[in-house]
Amino acid sequence: MDAPYILYAPWHAIHHYYIIDEHTYNLFSGDNFGISYREFDNEKGAFIFPNTTPVQFDPGAMLKTLDRLLSYEPQAVYLTLLEELQIFKNWAWNYASACFSLWKWLWN
Repeated sequence: MDAPYILYAPWHAIHHYYIIDEHTYNLFSGDNFGISYREFDNEKGAFIFPNTTPVQFDPGAMLKTLDRLLSYEPQAVYLTLLEELQIFKNWAWNYASACFSLWKWLWN
């Protein structure tokens, strides 16, 4: 990559994109990975939650997006307000599972 890579990445809305840093492959996620407050992190990991009700949430698109993003093997994701979150595959899949559970609870 010669420049930051912009990737269409539907998650909780169909208009979302990620920016992937060309040198580190770290992600700038916008709203997709929610909100995280570092001061609430604990031994179980990062304190993070979805920041909006997923009105256009598509579970299949979320899983495809997550799989595609993790294929870049990022070490960190930068959330909406540029909070750095060290990212690991297990954490990302756990977050996706929480989003899916929230969607099921809201719409079923």
